[in-house]
Amino acid sequence: MAIATHQDSLDTASFTVRSLAKDDVHQTLEIEKEVFPNLFPPTSFHRELKNPNSHFLVATRNVFTKRKSPIHEVETSQRGILHHFLNVIRSRRSRAVSNPEHIVGFIGTWYMVDEAHIVSIGVRNEYQGQGIGNLLFLGAIDHAIKTGAETITLEVRPSNLKARNLYKKHGLSERGVRKSYYSDDREDAIIMTSEPIQMPEFTRRHQSLKRGGD
Repeated sequence: MAIATHQDSLDTASFTVRSLAKDDVHQTLEIEKEVFPNLFPPTSFHRELKNPNSHFLVATRNVFTKRKSPIHEVETSQRGILHHFLNVIRSRRSRAVSNPEHIVGFIGTWYMVDEAHIVSIGVRNEYQGQGIGNLLFLGAIDHAIKTGAETITLEVRPSNLKARNLYKKHGLSERGVRKSYYSDDREDAIIMTSEPIQMPEFTRRHQSLKRGGD
């Protein structure tokens, strides 16, 4: 079941957030490798699917492309009546066909006692800046609320101002620092935690953001 949707600026495409499925693992690994090239070992998404305390979501894009009629493949060098038929065919509208589902991002949550811990979020480079990270985070919050978690927490790089601002918008605040947390460059990590997510103030903000509010 889809958790959230977003219609982008193109009438021909939409983004949907849903739970990770077995058939998604290959594409999700591709995204992780692209976004976190130095991550080792890679996430075992197959294992995460079997872990009752883990839940991953993916953002998908349903893409539509135009495909020419097979008759367009006839060599245009021919003349006469064939040339006439080609002119008629060119005037027809191309048929739109749906491509297979394309995964553009993912987010992972581990549930520990009453806490939902966001462990990973990644969006394909070509889709960054289109609100996919926000959509994924909305979906993760939705799931955490429905699961009965009390708080949401995560680590973020101090240098990642865009992500920090996104999390603040969703009600998380900076509570501490983990020194030399990231193994690739030893950068610290800022610990961000939400207020109780079952409280009316938090859920009202969340519903407002889902409707597109600030």
